[in-house]
Amino acid sequence: MSSGESAAGLRVFGEDEENQEEEEEYVSEESVPSGKRLKVADIWEGFSILKQRGSKGSSAKCTACTKLLANSGTSGTSLWRYFDSSFKSQTGPDFDAARRAMAMFIITSGESLSLVENHYLQALARSLNPLFPLCRSILDNDVINLYNKERDMLSCIISQASGGLSLSIDYWKSKATGDKYIDDKYICVTACFVDADWNLQRRIVGFRLLDFTDDSASVAETVASCFDELDVDKKVMCITLDNALYDASVINSLKTILHDEGKLVCNGELLHIHCCTDVLSLAVQAGFELIADLIEKIRQGIHYINFSAVSKDKFYKYAKDICHLDVTVKLRADIVVYWDLTYKMIGCALYYKDALKHFASTDETFLSNFHLTDEEWNKVATMEKFLKPLYDITCTFLRKTKTASLYFLGLYKVHRLLDVTKGQQNFMYAMVEDVKAKFDKYWSENSLMLACAAVFDPRYKLNLISYCFRRIYGDADASEHIGRVVALIHRLFAEYEKSSCSSSVGTKDEYHTKDDLFDDYAAPKQISGLDWYLESPTMDLNVCLDILEFWSGISKCYPKLANLARDILAVPISTVASKSAFTIGEKVLNHRRSALDPVLLEVLICLHDWTCPKDRNGIAVSAIEEYCTDDEDEEDIKESDDNKEGEKNVEGSDYADNNYGAD
Repeated sequence: MSSGESAAGLRVFGEDEENQEEEEEYVSEESVPSGKRLKVADIWEGFSILKQRGSKGSSAKCTACTKLLANSGTSGTSLWRYFDSSFKSQTGPDFDAARRAMAMFIITSGESLSLVENHYLQALARSLNPLFPLCRSILDNDVINLYNKERDMLSCIISQASGGLSLSIDYWKSKATGDKYIDDKYICVTACFVDADWNLQRRIVGFRLLDFTDDSASVAETVASCFDELDVDKKVMCITLDNALYDASVINSLKTILHDEGKLVCNGELLHIHCCTDVLSLAVQAGFELIADLIEKIRQGIHYINFSAVSKDKFYKYAKDICHLDVTVKLRADIVVYWDLTYKMIGCALYYKDALKHFASTDETFLSNFHLTDEEWNKVATMEKFLKPLYDITCTFLRKTKTASLYFLGLYKVHRLLDVTKGQQNFMYAMVEDVKAKFDKYWSENSLMLACAAVFDPRYKLNLISYCFRRIYGDADASEHIGRVVALIHRLFAEYEKSSCSSSVGTKDEYHTKDDLFDDYAAPKQISGLDWYLESPTMDLNVCLDILEFWSGISKCYPKLANLARDILAVPISTVASKSAFTIGEKVLNHRRSALDPVLLEVLICLHDWTCPKDRNGIAVSAIEEYCTDDEDEEDIKESDDNKEGEKNVEGSDYADNNYGAD
């Protein structure tokens, strides 16, 4: 470096205007012929080399901050000094944050853990930073560490919540993979409770392999182990089982285990309840089976029309010009594992009934294979009328706050629907009689719990319970059933009054000293919080109410009563997550999840449930359910007009086998 350059030093032009003016005096070295060798030091990759007009000197422009460095020389030493002063103080790559992000990506997306072994992902990581540790063993450890941390946090949340909790238990199967020629059986245990902020929580606490599915004691111990590992001292109000797991011996074994540990509320009087969604699905499937041949004709007929653009245009032209229908509503085939789509397909076919008849008169193939007679159309219409209340009731179970009080009124409507339909002498009589016998069994075993939960809705209380029971049992027998509900609520309240988990009694202040002047004063009779609640007026039946917010306010005055309401309202009447309410069939893990070690499988499913963003209902989306909908968005399927393409997508996706977990 010359003495002039040494005196002037390295000049940095920081302002944009100055840079622009100075750059006019320079041209890119690429445009100036030179016999000198190119700059090969690594530092030059971050700078553009410039030549000053009319001078032999060279300068450089930083590609990161766009600052112009005059008299930069040729060795790159001055550039290293600038780089050290400007960028060395900045924070380097955060490998810990990157590893957490990779673990969360695997957990939330449902991707396979082996994804990190992909050659191109490895190449991407090395290109960003060769030192980044991206391998399967590190990822497994990161996932396990995150699981332990989140489990401790969940244990803390449950411990801080007043009162007890209830459990929901689902039955799952794996697919036979690799050397496995049989399906493994799993149970998914979900804890349901109202947290300290009065928000309803449903958290998966275990996804365990069943070693001995036929041994009721072993199944009960597996369920209990999921709860015990949380290390929380909570009493269990209720356990809800799906039909695939129901066994009286399993319930008795669970009751014995919980009783020995002192974790039963009211001696387990309300310990077991059936999943109501299973009962509704059985009624729907029975209806579908009755007209299965007609449903298949409708399904294949829609495929036939949509297969060809010519036949599709022809059909909608008839519908618009001859039948005067709004053709913005399109014919769509269903997806057989979702009964709501089959119901909507039937309704859509009935809407286009006249157009379908006219189309059949112009198309011999459609007429001979897919055309329905007037008698068959009447059967379809009768079945659609029967299914509509079941569809509407199931939709009400998808509301924002799915407290236990929500279900009594809906299941009462199902009871009345079956009574009315059974009285009609038509082709459905035998089917309805069989469904009603199953529903009556469910109602007789679970109506007490359903009614108790409904009492704690201030719009219902005992008034609506009494009305419904009178319609079902008649005036004479209704009193007995109402008396059972009242007696049970009082027993539960008495236990909560003396329970250690109820709020502590405050100190009493003595405002008056003893005075003979008030010897003959008689204090008014004191009533309990439960009596006050039952005797107070009910709210309007149609008022919009956040029931948990209501009881949060009541807890300030009547904490023991509010604790009882909290535990009753948290009982899971259905084991099925919101998005799976219309699903038909077994719950099956797909090939990738089925191939995992059971311990790692549980870790991934629990972490997905604990860490994923909340759904629009404010409840964490089920890990298994979310994986089912990753490959195809349910709304896109429902709105797609290209049914043939949609059918191909279904055949290649998890929906084809009703697989609920993907890795």
